[in-house]
Amino acid sequence: AQPIIFDPPQIFPLFQPEGNHILSQARQNPRLAGVILMSDGALIEHSFLTAMERFRGILICTTNRLDGLDEASLRRFQQKVKFDWLTPDGAVTFYKRLLAPLSSEKLSVACEASLRKLSNLAPGDFRAVRDRMQFYPSQEVLPETLLAALSEEIAVKESHKKEARRIGF
Repeated sequence: AQPIIFDPPQIFPLFQPEGNHILSQARQNPRLAGVILMSDGALIEHSFLTAMERFRGILICTTNRLDGLDEASLRRFQQKVKFDWLTPDGAVTFYKRLLAPLSSEKLSVACEASLRKLSNLAPGDFRAVRDRMQFYPSQEVLPETLLAALSEEIAVKESHKKEARRIGF
């Protein structure tokens, strides 16, 4: 089946009473049989959960706030997959695939040890550093520079996490 990807503002109206006719049409239309709906950061409310239970296709929801969902919401999801931070081996793999080609110098044993000690790294951190550093000449891009940039990505996430806790009503 061909996936149809929606952002939350696009998908939520489909699950409101006035939008249910769209899902009903999708269920009755043979061309849309087996359609996969995907929502990044699904808005979980009673009407959404109720409509989700009635939907006969595949619905994929993603969130960075799993701890914000109550038990009733979680029960409605048949599969739950967690993508955690990279392991030290994973960090080395992503470094070799995404960042090593940017530098004319190989990753030293000491730098690899430092890389393995970095915590809370995600694949997107390596992509961000690669995208930022890709226009520099490889002779100017040192492994230490790349590790420092990864450390900055971690610091931004940590800072953002602290800021998010302070903001409230």
